[in-house]
Amino acid sequence: MPHLVRGAAETIDALRRTNILQAAVRGPRFTHASRLTNLNVLELPSWRARLRENRLGAIAPAAPILLHHARHDQIVAFEQSEQLLEDWTH
Repeated sequence: MPHLVRGAAETIDALRRTNILQAAVRGPRFTHASRLTNLNVLELPSWRARLRENRLGAIAPAAPILLHHARHDQIVAFEQSEQLLEDWTH
């Protein structure tokens, strides 16, 4: 993992061996990528391509879904849920 700062790989490895409750207690919670990587990996073409491959909404679920999102969410924009609904219904 050439883009990680010192100690980040160990933290990530420890989180992989936990359950969701243990991970929430241990953290990192809302850690900015700049604290884990030595450059902005989200700007690398290879990362951007992989993120596009994993874009939510490309395949609509076969089962009924309750899509709920707080209009004033401070982490994820409400418009993303609106776009997801649009993607799944068209």
